[in-house]
Amino acid sequence: MHERSPQLKQGKRADDAPSMSRPLIQARAFLRPSLPLLLLASLVFALFIWPSRAPAAGGINPTPIAINDNALATPYPSTITVTHVKHSVLWVSVELLGFTHPHPSDVNALLVGPTGKTVALMADGCGSSPITRLNLTISDHSILTLPDNSYCPTSGEISSRPFSYNSSISWPSPAPPPPYGPRMSVFNDQDPKGTWSLYIFDDTPGNTGSIYAWSLEVGLSTGKTGGGNDVPDTLLSKHPDKQTRSEEASFRFHATVAHSTFRCKLDRNPFRRCASPRTVTVSPGNHRFEVEGVDWAGHDVTPAIYKWKVLP
Repeated sequence: MHERSPQLKQGKRADDAPSMSRPLIQARAFLRPSLPLLLLASLVFALFIWPSRAPAAGGINPTPIAINDNALATPYPSTITVTHVKHSVLWVSVELLGFTHPHPSDVNALLVGPTGKTVALMADGCGSSPITRLNLTISDHSILTLPDNSYCPTSGEISSRPFSYNSSISWPSPAPPPPYGPRMSVFNDQDPKGTWSLYIFDDTPGNTGSIYAWSLEVGLSTGKTGGGNDVPDTLLSKHPDKQTRSEEASFRFHATVAHSTFRCKLDRNPFRRCASPRTVTVSPGNHRFEVEGVDWAGHDVTPAIYKWKVLP
């Protein structure tokens, strides 16, 4: 693997006049919606598109990523290892949790799979509006692509397809050289076992940022389509610690039959329709979360159950 100097630019700002080297700007000129439209699109994605998924593997890396000023992030890369999987990749999704930066277009993120396939998750996007503790999901299943120089959500949760507006970008070594894939579908039919690497660097002086943690989900191609007599088995892939002081709890879950929907239950409340990820706010004490997958063949008679305690 050959060495390359980091491509750290001096004085670049996302509100500069766009150059002819960015043809994707014209191609996606219509995808510069207002914040309410972005949030509405994200809600539709979470309620109606994201639940229709196949069985998944993956994990979460809870080590914070420091986005250093005009430099490589620490660590570089951050990794998640997938093991004990027998099926090939059907889809891939990455979530950046607690993404914070005063000038998000400075930040560039690359995902490298175990077989060496790559996707430019983000580069030179979201302009100059500061973001604080944004949970950003990047997936081909999203119905929108975050813009280049335009306003992006500053907090909360949003989903987007990969967005890269710098066709000449090259991530510094030890990241692989270009070209990089534009969509997560480059991982389809690959073996998901092994190390998935997230390479992040800041390419402009003046600001630092951070990512609290990141997670990876890999949909698996099992051959099941939700037909026949298959009843979904529901599995939790993310949950809070058994004891925590946080009154906010986030859950991720998936079913073993594609195109399943979900119903969730918190403590003594009734089951209600829900989607993954699911975040709840509770008071100190003992709590119980249940989720069951549902398709035309019938609901999951053994829902996934998780119990935890919120300390005062």
